[in-house]
Amino acid sequence: MHKEQCWRIKGVWGKQFPRCERLLHIVHCRNCDVFIQYGKELFLRESPQDYLDEFTQVISQPIDQTSHKIISVMIFRLAKEWFALQSNTIQEIVPVNAVHSIPHRDKNLLKGIVNIRGELYLCISLKTLLSLQPEKQTHPKHAVYQRMIVMINNQLSWVFQADEIHGTEYFPEDQLMAIQSSTSHKKSTFTNHIIQWQHLTISLLDDSCIHQALMEKVK
Repeated sequence: MHKEQCWRIKGVWGKQFPRCERLLHIVHCRNCDVFIQYGKELFLRESPQDYLDEFTQVISQPIDQTSHKIISVMIFRLAKEWFALQSNTIQEIVPVNAVHSIPHRDKNLLKGIVNIRGELYLCISLKTLLSLQPEKQTHPKHAVYQRMIVMINNQLSWVFQADEIHGTEYFPEDQLMAIQSSTSHKKSTFTNHIIQWQHLTISLLDDSCIHQALMEKVK
């Protein structure tokens, strides 16, 4: 270690005045040959024995051949239940826009048409598709904002409204739980896996199943 460490005394990290006269020409200590030489000495110094022992132990461990594939999901709430879609199926999330109804169409599933950044999208009710019960009015402890989610499948986009957006999270594939065969709720038809995360039970939705059902129902 440099005995003086002038950069901490009269250099840019120091408090002593007057400042080092070299700063008038080099502006910052990182441009000084004294500071550069100190950095080189750090790499040339001998490693402590305990560091060598610890590192030797680390690299001597057998390599874990297990594949740990990570998936990225967007978590959101519909009514009282939490759901997720894989992030690569989410085109964008926007504030709630006005929905213009389509004459002579059932508004329960197909809510209408929504304009997002000059593009027109079909707006559907994912709550209706999943047969979710309406949520009772409550007073949340934190600010909650409804958002519209634009999901895409095979270059066809759908828009649905979520009651709350949590955000993106990452999970190893081996943490995904299979659906119980005894589950009879309609939402299980559209659910790939269950994710237990913090205090929440999250249904990971199958975007392909949702897309297929919408294509059949919205004609």
